[in-house]
Amino acid sequence: MDNYEILETIHKSKTGETIVFKVKEKNKKTCDKVYALKLIGELNNRFQKLMFKREVDALKTLNSCNGIVKIRDYVLNAEFDGKNDCGLILLDYVDGTNLEEVELNQFSQIEKYELCLKIFKAIEEAHNNNVLHRDIKPSNIMYNVETKEVKIIDFGTSKIKSIVEQETTLPFYSQNFSAPEVVKGNSTTEASDIYSLGAVMFFVLFNMLPNGTKMICKTMDDLGTTEILKNLISKMVAEEPENRFQELAPVIDIVEDLIGDNKPQKDTYLCSVDIEKLNYLKKTSLIENDATMTILTNSYLKNQFKECSGYYNEKFEKYIFSGKKDSIG
Repeated sequence: MDNYEILETIHKSKTGETIVFKVKEKNKKTCDKVYALKLIGELNNRFQKLMFKREVDALKTLNSCNGIVKIRDYVLNAEFDGKNDCGLILLDYVDGTNLEEVELNQFSQIEKYELCLKIFKAIEEAHNNNVLHRDIKPSNIMYNVETKEVKIIDFGTSKIKSIVEQETTLPFYSQNFSAPEVVKGNSTTEASDIYSLGAVMFFVLFNMLPNGTKMICKTMDDLGTTEILKNLISKMVAEEPENRFQELAPVIDIVEDLIGDNKPQKDTYLCSVDIEKLNYLKKTSLIENDATMTILTNSYLKNQFKECSGYYNEKFEKYIFSGKKDSIG
């Protein structure tokens, strides 16, 4: 890939065996399009060659899927910085931040649910194309705060289900996010990815690292998590694969219901005014001294809402108003 110019280094693994560069095509002054060039190598052993092959094959399979980084080209036996037999993968550049570095505490509950939903749908597309990711974790999920776009990256440990090979059981896992069977080097299924997604959802919603099924479930109990959410995550991260969801469709349905249940209705409102506040409004001349609930609903609120009603709650000594916002206003 000599026709690409390196602009900067995006990522370098601790071992230095994997480096990701931000690049652009040389001698194309009118084109500002940039790419990510992933260098893996040297590919001088069986395991590294397997990892490279897996990633290329998986990305080629998923190139038309939403929410997954797209591959543009790849090269074997490349030379780089004095190293021979390197592998190069040219990918679309993903403008964003990995989820590990995103300020999740700035997100509303709805925004967190919507983020999880996008991640789940992207992995569902991979599963529908017979690809298991096997290393789902926050650092492998890119998020653009401005566009709210999600991209799943790093399919180096992925497994194409139609390919049966002995090496697919090599133990390779990420602490805190890999399913127990992945940690043990046992066979993996969609349920293994679903465990990781449950751990990621816990990380997103509670802003803390998961540490196994018991810790996740105990934390949700201690925090008084709603039953529907607790049951969802608990089943996703069950110790035994057979006790988890076996596919993502029902998980997605539940998250969509959570979003619907928690999303505020933009055309409705509910407010209350206690006696002290009503008297304060009168004293500061914001409303007339003889203003009553009827006057308040029929005059001050009528201009803002197409439907308005209210009543006085004797138990709490408050005026309760509700209605629908005018679509024009």
